[in-house]
Amino acid sequence: MKKFYYLILLISGCVSNQDAHPPIFSFSKQDLNNLIENSEGISFEKTVIFNQKTETKKVTFTKEKLKKELSFFYELDINNPEFGKTFSKDSISNSKDEYVLTYTKNKKAKHHLESIKEFFYQNKLKKIEGIFNQKSPLFFSAQKISLEISDIQKIKSYFIQNNQGLVTQDSNHY
Repeated sequence: MKKFYYLILLISGCVSNQDAHPPIFSFSKQDLNNLIENSEGISFEKTVIFNQKTETKKVTFTKEKLKKELSFFYELDINNPEFGKTFSKDSISNSKDEYVLTYTKNKKAKHHLESIKEFFYQNKLKKIEGIFNQKSPLFFSAQKISLEISDIQKIKSYFIQNNQGLVTQDSNHY
């Protein structure tokens, strides 16, 4: 009887539950923190468009303000166990030096992160994009975000587009 119990214990110890973890995603919250640390003090030209009115100004961020400005990018870390089996992973190779990894939310997933794309050149992450969608009976919200990384691991540029609206009214784009 003891041998049978050890055999079951041994077999159950060998069973892997790989499906409970999301695909390995190379961009993490720590990577974003490192980029922000390296990019503190860099000036950006910031353009805000709200209801067809455009305002452009040059801004220099402190580390804290840059973290706040790029807060959407912290939600792109899908290695978090709470995402579980909610993403599938695809890879497209443009050449031997360039490839794109795409993570797409499975249809039954409940969170608002729809997809992520990582763009690589010579095995270095150069750009990351994310799409968020949220709907309720009263409103909808959609965000597209993009972050480009320079060769010296600083933020080269970023893009954040938000669309929001009430179901019964026109949407606001900014």
